[in-house]
Amino acid sequence: MTQVVAIYAAVAALVPEYDSDVTPIKVWNGALAGVIKQALPSMSLPIRILTTTGENEGRGFAFIALGKLSKVVWVIEDLLLIKPVAEGDSLKTMSPYLISYCDSYITKLRDLRGPTSNSHVMAANFKPGVFEWGDNRYFGVNVTVEIEEFQGAA
Repeated sequence: MTQVVAIYAAVAALVPEYDSDVTPIKVWNGALAGVIKQALPSMSLPIRILTTTGENEGRGFAFIALGKLSKVVWVIEDLLLIKPVAEGDSLKTMSPYLISYCDSYITKLRDLRGPTSNSHVMAANFKPGVFEWGDNRYFGVNVTVEIEEFQGAA
């Protein structure tokens, strides 16, 4: 049986930082929580939004050899939204914070290595920039994490 909920929980429990003088980052975990609103009040920021990547979630399912062991690659999208672009900062002034977040996230993933006893982090891709959520644009980082899980027969 899959441990995808535990895998999401392990990724959600990561605490990457981008500035030690800011409010802690909130986390919305799509594997456990209900629907997230399209309009985010400023008190909700900064926030990490963990979701599946739609068609890519659970990609790469395969049986291994002739037995009942199988593997699946879970793809988790972890979107950090820091603050609205409308507040007047530029990407140039926000870039050091976005890069610092990426660096911290890489360290946390390296420490995590295996979210569960039968899974491991395969890859992570980082895209700092400006992202739309609802009707607003936010500075943030979109991280796509690929985790390979091995599953035995029940």
